[in-house]
Amino acid sequence: MTNMSMTKLVFIDTWAWLALANRRDSNHKSAIEGYNEIKEEKCRMVTSDYVLDEAITPLFRNVVFVLQSDL
Repeated sequence: MTNMSMTKLVFIDTWAWLALANRRDSNHKSAIEGYNEIKEEKCRMVTSDYVLDEAITPLFRNVVFVLQSDL
């Protein structure tokens, strides 16, 4: 197990999650490169519930949900 006091923490903000999820995003390549660097350096990614809410909301904006009764 890694000692938390020795672990590098990297805060991931909303734009990074959105850029990672969207290949057409102008920051996608940069986000992928940053993500790969974080993995190589064995850093620990952290975020907040507010950031997750900001990231998840636009991702589901265009999703069409079907009610079970409609199937």
